[in-house]
Amino acid sequence: MDKKPLQGDNMVVDNYVDGFLLKSLTKGAVWAFRIWIPSSPFIVLGRFSREEEEIKEESYLPIKRRLGGGCSVVLYPGTIIVSVALKRSLREEFFPKDWIAFFNETIISALRDIGINEILEKGWGDIAYGNKKLGGISLYSSKEAILYQLSLLYSIDFKLISENLKHPPREPDYRKGRDHIEFLTSIKEIMPGFSLEKLIFSIERRLKEALSSLA
Repeated sequence: MDKKPLQGDNMVVDNYVDGFLLKSLTKGAVWAFRIWIPSSPFIVLGRFSREEEEIKEESYLPIKRRLGGGCSVVLYPGTIIVSVALKRSLREEFFPKDWIAFFNETIISALRDIGINEILEKGWGDIAYGNKKLGGISLYSSKEAILYQLSLLYSIDFKLISENLKHPPREPDYRKGRDHIEFLTSIKEIMPGFSLEKLIFSIERRLKEALSSLA
């Protein structure tokens, strides 16, 4: 498994998870998005995360990086990944925090549409159900573009997460030192039996509406 960190700002965007979406913006598109589910597990490090601080020595999963910051996550077939690239010129007055709020509210609206109402943003842009984390985000921002990325837990594999990740070196106040089992929740825990396909449809519909409103 390749554990070499990617280098600096002279980056090749294809080396990062969904970084290829940024290329669409150089070919005439003003936004592009992708919603997908991993076919097999792997770890994603934040762009400047240190592997030795966040990943267990005995970890057996392949490692990738994302362009945005934040701590490491394990992605697997129970996670829904939403990645959105767009030109900052669509809202020149927006700061990175405004883009996080814009897209998080879009996802929260999609979840409320399917009947999950006790959803709010907590911590560093987490999407939370009560005091538990349901989804985490990462944002990459350059002068020209934004790449927003969300990993949303449809189901949880606590064993997989615990076997590969250490307790994060940084955490939001609302986590209060809780381990993965006490801190995380999922759509299947909140709404057992709810269709994955219907959830993805709701997210896609709200995302298209939100992006169209920027034009």
